[in-house]
Amino acid sequence: MRNIEYGKAVRKQRLKRGLKVFQLADHTGVDPVYITQIEKHGKLPSPAVAERISNALADKNLLTFYLEIKYPLLYEGRKKLYPDLNPVMEEIFKEMRRKNKTPEDQKDLEEKIIAFHDAFTKDKEELQRTIRLLELMEKVTLSFREKAEREGRLKEFRKHEKTVEKFYQGKA
Repeated sequence: MRNIEYGKAVRKQRLKRGLKVFQLADHTGVDPVYITQIEKHGKLPSPAVAERISNALADKNLLTFYLEIKYPLLYEGRKKLYPDLNPVMEEIFKEMRRKNKTPEDQKDLEEKIIAFHDAFTKDKEELQRTIRLLELMEKVTLSFREKAEREGRLKEFRKHEKTVEKFYQGKA
């Protein structure tokens, strides 16, 4: 179950940062019990809470991992649009460590750094937009669920909700 893996990753990063459960909960604005449910019981948070956890632990990879688990189709699409920036960063670090750079090498390195920064910023902005859209989707779904419940059509709504959920998980 991948949900448990996400929880383990959150716990690992929290411990790496030397934070207690209540401290992470405080940083993210959620109850400590909720953090425990995520870490130990495979509870997947809302996109906004996943983003706050990622920010509190200063680990963008946690948010990417969350998207990979909860929204695999979305994750695959993002991967195609925004290839992993780690190889580019490694190349830049390698170039920075190289000695005896010519002025032309230095200029090339500066251009690579600027291009990396631009790509990183674009990726970060797109990820934030994605999280906002996912939050909106969850609010709309909740609103429709409440309306269906008021109208006595909850069973019918749940059937449609499961179909949509399967679609976003790539199973429909």
